[in-house]
Amino acid sequence: MQQLYLDVSKLVTLAYPGKSAELCNHVAKEAFVEALGDPQLQLKVLEREPKTVEDALAVATRMEAYAASVVPRQYDGDGGDRKHKQKFKSVYVVEGKEQSTTTEEDGMALLLQRMRELQTECSNTKLEIERVKTQKEEAERKADEAN
Repeated sequence: MQQLYLDVSKLVTLAYPGKSAELCNHVAKEAFVEALGDPQLQLKVLEREPKTVEDALAVATRMEAYAASVVPRQYDGDGGDRKHKQKFKSVYVVEGKEQSTTTEEDGMALLLQRMRELQTECSNTKLEIERVKTQKEEAERKADEAN
């Protein structure tokens, strides 16, 4: 989940250079929640109304840890209720770098490819803006010469 947060933050920063921090944070928060891929987890995060993408990460991590700590109810089949109590198992959170897997590498490759596409699109847009400015200046110059 930490890697997802880092990837989303990086892509938003690259996709919206020079934009306000408020806009970037809003887009990053929405993209992070959408990328969680689990509707129940998304709903739980949205219910907490996180203000920042960091808040959304904290809530999602906490909810994921809670879900991992609960073991489903077990029934013994004879009508007795000795196994009906919900059981909990210990969950330990260790911070550190996760080992990458082939799936994560594929996901990273897709993110990097999309980032390159966005960079190319950004460059093309800048070139188009410059071309339009040049045409406008040329038209204004010709209009001034005509007067």
